[in-house]
Amino acid sequence: GSSTLLAGRIARTMAELRPHGVSFVLDDFGNGPLSLRQLQEIRFAGVKIDHPLVRGVDTLPERQALVGALISVAHRFGMFAVAKGVETEAEAAQLRALGVDGFQGSLFGRPGPLAQ
Repeated sequence: GSSTLLAGRIARTMAELRPHGVSFVLDDFGNGPLSLRQLQEIRFAGVKIDHPLVRGVDTLPERQALVGALISVAHRFGMFAVAKGVETEAEAAQLRALGVDGFQGSLFGRPGPLAQ
């Protein structure tokens, strides 16, 4: 279908840009329209796991299973995985145990202007 053609076009464009030092990271992994097959074809350098999936990962076993699976898929495809929206030490500890590669969220710093 048209989404397969688009994924192919995206994959070709990314392949053309990689030799020039350009890397691509998929934002909102786990909460977007991209299929796992397309994820395999497009080959991002990494993924950022959507914050609603991260919230409560320290206390919700179902969320742990889902986030753990997303991290595993990313790693199997040779990508790093960053968790977005990490707000508590308990969430960070659980995410570390699940094998996440990096964090983003208020626990680590609030967004602000770039230094001059």
